[in-house]
Amino acid sequence: MQRALQLAFAAALAACADPPPVTYVDDVAPILARHCVGCHNPQGSAPFALLDYDDARRKAGPIAQVTANGSMPPWKPRAGGDVFHGARGLTADERGLLARWSRDGAAAGEGAEAIALEAPTPGWALGDPDVVLTMDQPFLVPADGGELWASFAVSTDFGGDRYLRGVEIRHANAKPVHHVILWIDPEGSLRDLAEAGAAGPGSLVQVDQAAPGEILGGWIPGIEARAFPDHTAALLPAGADLVFEHHFVTTGRPEEIRTSLGLHFATEPPERPLGVIQLTGGAIHVLPGERDYSVRSTTTLPVETELIAITPHAHYVCRGLEITARLPDGDSRSLIAIDDWDPAWQSTYWFVDPPILPAGTAVELAFTLDNSASNPRNPHRPPRRVIFGARSDQEMAEVFCHVVARDAEAFGRLREALVDAVRGAGNEHRVWQALVDQFDADGDGSLDAEEDAAASLLVDGIWDQPELLLRVADSDDSGDLDEAERAEVQRWIGVWHGQRD
Repeated sequence: MQRALQLAFAAALAACADPPPVTYVDDVAPILARHCVGCHNPQGSAPFALLDYDDARRKAGPIAQVTANGSMPPWKPRAGGDVFHGARGLTADERGLLARWSRDGAAAGEGAEAIALEAPTPGWALGDPDVVLTMDQPFLVPADGGELWASFAVSTDFGGDRYLRGVEIRHANAKPVHHVILWIDPEGSLRDLAEAGAAGPGSLVQVDQAAPGEILGGWIPGIEARAFPDHTAALLPAGADLVFEHHFVTTGRPEEIRTSLGLHFATEPPERPLGVIQLTGGAIHVLPGERDYSVRSTTTLPVETELIAITPHAHYVCRGLEITARLPDGDSRSLIAIDDWDPAWQSTYWFVDPPILPAGTAVELAFTLDNSASNPRNPHRPPRRVIFGARSDQEMAEVFCHVVARDAEAFGRLREALVDAVRGAGNEHRVWQALVDQFDADGDGSLDAEEDAAASLLVDGIWDQPELLLRVADSDDSGDLDEAERAEVQRWIGVWHGQRD
């Protein structure tokens, strides 16, 4: 009897010491279904499918690697699904299961051959739209060349203002599409930049820069379409353009794309309209090799503001960011923090429980830029001087917020209070851009070492060029520089040589 008990106890210990084997059927397939097949299917944007055991077995090693280092599934914010809708990060247990499965030989489990995961079914996730706008000309993404950015303006003509309760972006071919940002361009500014364009819904204008307007929404692989909250809707001004800002990646063969947009109209104007405000980090001027350049700003909200969604925006020398709300009662709340910024995975993040920020809340922006050779995403080798600008090899530190104010009047006060903050850094931006434009001899949009040295000679000798001084620094058009304007010029000279305020 004692011997039998000893054997039973030993068996129990062995069972505890050796967890059951990880199999595709019991462990891996459920993870792939939850987190991966939305992109990893024959029509998706991922480079390979993961719909059955053979698909997964062939990629067991890479799956374990990219999930262990956090690069897949792509989810950049520190916060997860308790804060934002659509969070795609894996738990530690899920990552551990994928690692063990790969390490132990990628076992199938009983009935693996009968399991076929389902790709997302075609159709509109929000239901049939009231209007579908489709590019009336396809765009051909070349076979090679890496990344490509292009924006396409689609005109609207609905006989007046309309309010939107939801938008949804769809692709006939998502393979080369990395992400899309959807802008409202009320004045057709982007269309004016194009060499040609045609009027009428569905017309196409391609340009190589972002739209000057408001972000309405976006699309990244696997994103879940989301209607606006029930109590609000977004204004689409009469005659505004809708702009698809595309980020493409080449696939090794030519890919034709044709993007569609489904619009869902509200039946009546909302009591509390949804709007977008822009917060800016201010002037940017990063010397080559600088690793920890900090861009910071604080904006005080003049009215109570409900924050529905948040969209940070930066380019390739940004390393990380955090947006913090300092409440009037002294409390603070991190609105979003991203430690490993990657512009390829920028997105709009929708709050599960939208925070209500009282009037007087100070919203702090903190971006960290890394213009060193050790930054793997730095667009320049060797590093070059980086200034603010819309080009991907320049830099931005912006945050777009989908917000709801008490009423239209309160939203107007909110937007007006932010206009001066956005304009404030504009003059300095123009000075740096003018220098780049003047000395960029090879026309590549930035200054190499020789071009930078020539620009520095001009900066150092600026006091000997009175006409140029007046053109760039006489902000009140008085015909002379007052003490404040001369101090600003001196500050610019210091910034050019790396001095910080």
